[in-house]
Amino acid sequence: MKRFLFLLAIIIITIVTIFYIQVNEKTKSGLQILTGDTPASLFLDGNYLEKSPFIDENIKPGTYNLSIKPEDENLTPYETTVTLNKGLITVVDWRPNENLKTSYGFTLQMEKIGHFKQAEVSFVTIPDNAIIQVDDRDQEFSPLIIDDLNAGEHYFRISLPAYQTIEQTIMIKPGHRINVFAKLGREPDSLSSAKEASMAATLKEKQATPSAEIENDTDIKISPSPKVTSMPTNTPTPSTQTTSDAEIEKPYIVIKPTNFTKDGVEGMRVREKPTQYSKELGFAVTGEKYKYLEETELGWFKIQFDNQEAWVSGKYITLYDI
Repeated sequence: MKRFLFLLAIIIITIVTIFYIQVNEKTKSGLQILTGDTPASLFLDGNYLEKSPFIDENIKPGTYNLSIKPEDENLTPYETTVTLNKGLITVVDWRPNENLKTSYGFTLQMEKIGHFKQAEVSFVTIPDNAIIQVDDRDQEFSPLIIDDLNAGEHYFRISLPAYQTIEQTIMIKPGHRINVFAKLGREPDSLSSAKEASMAATLKEKQATPSAEIENDTDIKISPSPKVTSMPTNTPTPSTQTTSDAEIEKPYIVIKPTNFTKDGVEGMRVREKPTQYSKELGFAVTGEKYKYLEETELGWFKIQFDNQEAWVSGKYITLYDI
C-alpha cells in the first residue's frame, strides 16, 4: 500500500511539473534590440540589460520603458515604450545620431489575426504620410494596412523627401500580421531654414491616403544588416484620355502635381467607388483632363475615365466648369 501511494505521488508530481512547464513557456516573451554599428547600453524600466546587439526570449510579458544610451556621448539617447506579449518577440532597430531629428529606426511586432491563412502588414510612421513600398506593389502612404499578402518573405521600403530611407525584408507567418512602427530621421543636410521651407511646401502638396506570436524565434528576428532585394517593375498603364481642349468640353478636371509616381510617371489612382479601399481601375497622369460628372460631400469626383465612370480624390484635381 505504501509503495502504491509512493508511486501515485511521483505520478502526481510529474503531471504538475509538465503542466507548469507548458504554462511557463506560453507566458514568455522576447525582445531583440539592434543599433547598427553603434554600441549602446540598454535599460528596461531603468534596469540595465546589457549592450547592443541584444536578444532575450525569456522576459515577462508587459509594457516597459526602453532606454537606448549610445556609448558615444555625441549621439543622442532614445526612450520609447515597448509592449511584450506572451509568445511574441518584439524587434527594435534604432540608429542613433547627433540629435533626435536625424535619428531613425523601427519596431516590429507580430500578432495573430482572425484568418488562419491570411498574412498582413501595417505601417505607422512619424511623420505621417510616408511613402510605403511593399514588394513590387504600388506605392501608398502611411498609416496603412495591407491585408492581402501571402505568407512568407516580403520586402518593404519607407521613404520621404529629405528623410533617410528605411528598408527591410520580413517573414510573415500564416494567420499573422506584422506591425511596423517607424520613426524617420531627417537627412543632416536638410535642416537648414531654406530646406525646411522647401520641405514643408513639398509635404503640403504630397498625396496622403488616410486611411507575433512566435513559435520559432527565426520567424521575426532580423539581421543587423538589412537585406535589400531587387524589385521588378511594371510599366504603368495611364489613361488614354486626350488632353485636347477641343475634344473635352467643360466641365472637366485636370490632375495636379501629386508627388506620387508609378514607375517614373506622376499622377494618381482611379477608383471604382469613392473610397480609397475601392478597386483600382487605372492611373490618371498629372496634367491630363477628364470629363467631370459629379462629386461627393467627402471630396471625391466622378469622371469619365477610359469610357467608364470612375472616381478620383479631389485633393489633387482642379475643376474647370465655366
